[in-house]
Amino acid sequence: MKAIIPKAVLPETISEPNALVSYYTTNVLYPKIGPLAINRQVKVIARLLRDYASSINLIDMTRDFEKKYKKPVQVIQQPKNWLKEEIKFEPILGNTNHYLKSFVVELSEFSAPINTISEVIDKKASLQFSEDRTEVKKMAYSRGLPIIVSKDVEGDSRIRALSDMKEGDLLAMKNRVIARPLSMDQLMRSDDLNIRMDGDEPVKMKTSDLNKMADTQERAYKLGNIMHGLSHLNAVMPEMIAANLINVKGDLLGASLKKADYLDNIIKALADRYEVDDHRLKAIAKLIDQAIAYLEALGLENDPLIKRYRENLEFQRKVQKFVIGKIDQAKPIDNERIPLPDEAEVTKSREWAFQRGEKLELFIKKPVLKGPFSAEAVSPNSELTITESQFESQFQSTTAVQSTAMNRSDEQAVFTSDRFKQELSNMTESGVMDEASFSSESTLLETLRERRRETINRTLANISSENENQLTQGYVRGRNSSRSYTTRGKDPEYATTELSFQVVTPVDVKVSLESINLVWAPQIPSPFISLHRIIRRQRWLAEREYIAQNYTIDPVRPIVEYEEQVITKELGINGRSRYQTGSFSFPLDSTFQTGGWELYLPGSKVDFRNGTGDDYNWNETWNWDDLENWDTYFKSLELEGNLINGVAVLETTDPETFNKGFFTFRFVVRRMTEASKAALRVYANDQAVTAAEKRAIESRARQYAKLKQEELIQKYTNRLNLREEAFDALIAQVFQGQEPEHFSYYKEILRTCIDWNASGMHFEANTTVGLPYPEYSRSHFMNCVGVRFILPILRSAEQNFIDTLLKNGNDYYKSSIETVQKLTNNYRDLLEGFRENAPDKLVLDRYSKEVVIGKHLEAIISNHPFTDRE
Repeated sequence: MKAIIPKAVLPETISEPNALVSYYTTNVLYPKIGPLAINRQVKVIARLLRDYASSINLIDMTRDFEKKYKKPVQVIQQPKNWLKEEIKFEPILGNTNHYLKSFVVELSEFSAPINTISEVIDKKASLQFSEDRTEVKKMAYSRGLPIIVSKDVEGDSRIRALSDMKEGDLLAMKNRVIARPLSMDQLMRSDDLNIRMDGDEPVKMKTSDLNKMADTQERAYKLGNIMHGLSHLNAVMPEMIAANLINVKGDLLGASLKKADYLDNIIKALADRYEVDDHRLKAIAKLIDQAIAYLEALGLENDPLIKRYRENLEFQRKVQKFVIGKIDQAKPIDNERIPLPDEAEVTKSREWAFQRGEKLELFIKKPVLKGPFSAEAVSPNSELTITESQFESQFQSTTAVQSTAMNRSDEQAVFTSDRFKQELSNMTESGVMDEASFSSESTLLETLRERRRETINRTLANISSENENQLTQGYVRGRNSSRSYTTRGKDPEYATTELSFQVVTPVDVKVSLESINLVWAPQIPSPFISLHRIIRRQRWLAEREYIAQNYTIDPVRPIVEYEEQVITKELGINGRSRYQTGSFSFPLDSTFQTGGWELYLPGSKVDFRNGTGDDYNWNETWNWDDLENWDTYFKSLELEGNLINGVAVLETTDPETFNKGFFTFRFVVRRMTEASKAALRVYANDQAVTAAEKRAIESRARQYAKLKQEELIQKYTNRLNLREEAFDALIAQVFQGQEPEHFSYYKEILRTCIDWNASGMHFEANTTVGLPYPEYSRSHFMNCVGVRFILPILRSAEQNFIDTLLKNGNDYYKSSIETVQKLTNNYRDLLEGFRENAPDKLVLDRYSKEVVIGKHLEAIISNHPFTDRE
């Protein structure tokens, strides 16, 4: 075929250079610390200092207890392994009765029961461990103390056993429930007092006895507090045990803690366990001071440890040495030691980066044809009659290079700068470890080259793929009609072959460096966890609401009516002793052996009557005496087969030697009426129907609640400013320990210093196992485990931004920020030098690719006519 296209509709020139330009940013993290990492360290130090202070307070309480009661608090050795396998041992506060009735209700929430060694040995007397049993039993009874042991948990730093009180002391307080030790000032001052205990009758008690009880109660209260403190995990307690300050058997306090200078002995013994060089001690002391201030802000300013820390420099230095050595050994954060202010390498806690502003240019050259890749036969012009019916359908088809010409789509994928910017912006590199590498040109010019090229190639390949395979959607409608039309072939006589070619354009890729910026890149735990609780509660409320709205009333059980018959029997009995029994077995008449009769126990009764002249001859000596009072009851009564069996009891306070009498039995047998049986069958059926309805309602309620949950999450997704929420959480963590009303002040200053157009916020994906909301992706804000910010700082506001950060009460990382600023400014100077003297060095990457931009069709007319012509 030939066609003539007017030149006026064809472009005479193409832009030179013919390029698509996109601007984006990439980031390289500095191995330097920032405020978030330091604040995390301060919290860990504060928790250790809190345990330190708690341990000393427990020692003070124990010393005061021993001083007042002139008796050391004892730690008793645990029982042998064979005995521990038989039972589970718990602290004494685990006994609910002893705890609630002997100690202070507000102390804690223990619930598991305990056993003493003596109780277990009595119950396990059949065990063949005579040697071990004798040793343990002797140990238990030699002091008259209950054995109090906690679970043997691996790594548990609690004291295993502790007691000072005798078992009798605990029993003396068993019926008393108090919230504080008794005070005599609150009671009447008299020789005798009427005391009402647990709702019983008033009991007269001497004031001296009451004083003794109050003293015992106060003693139990104080010991309970000591045991309560020792039952909690404490990071310093293992250190005290290792330093022989606290014992695990015998007296709780070691010899050095019974001296007047015990506090100095504690501090020295713990400090001597670690070696810390003076440079490290001097540098990190700032963090310990801030942790002390943090504890003071929480209300511990009067704690003896903190007051002594503020007053005594030598004491302060020893505390610092222990804290630094302990944390450096435990490495609780990122499995690293506490970083120094300007440490050369920080492997994981990286909060700063330099950002490169980059320009991507795609130079598009003259397109070429590749192929043909497919061929389609097109018939000559002809006429065809088609009858059609009305229809309406939705179709979806994929058009590939092999598809027919009838289904070709007009949609095509095109080059857009936004598409490349979206793929490339805020790509981050964190693998550069050495600070010295940031002074070389290679870090500035070559990092991220492979990842950048891979991303560009992937985007170009996606454009090519979308141009080769395109998706078409639409509606087709028709009407009932009968019509004729002529096919529009390429020629009226000859058939045509239509060939499909790919239109491919070569693309030259060029990436160049445009600018350098300083970035704050903090990472915080997910700030959206609190939403989980809100959403779970709303789901629960929605489910309860649906069930309440569709409440199903339970069927009412009908009143059951019975047909009753009474059977009377007698059995002879002699009333010659205070307590005597009589066994009986009466057969049922044949009338009651069938038809569903049963013995009605509540209605059956037994009584006693003395014998009369009608029963016996009065001349018989065995019937001369009558009982004056008695009591009778059934010891057992049952219907077994067709026999009524049982044992009756006769009790009397004046037994007579010459007495004969009779048990008189009144047995009630009954059976359900037919009307009641029918009503119960209907009731059972109604119960089954109601249960099925309830299950259906509960199932629909769960579905309804799930839909309401998804609606609520979608509302948060659409309306909640996720970046704003996360930024609020970030500010709260950076300025912890400051007054909350100042947060908005710092937040607004930092906000104005950030270039939000180039900022980024990435959700860190959760693990696949155990997602809170598995219906959403791992990186959805409801599933993410953390948020990483990319916050570029405006160059004109850098100093204001840094000065504001340092107002969070800690300048420990100041030298680290200064180093980051210096490295960033060096890169800026290097960039300006390249622009003036070596522009080629600004090119970060250059290479060529080919991209499919569409299809081209060509038609070839056959040499043979397909129609007859006259």
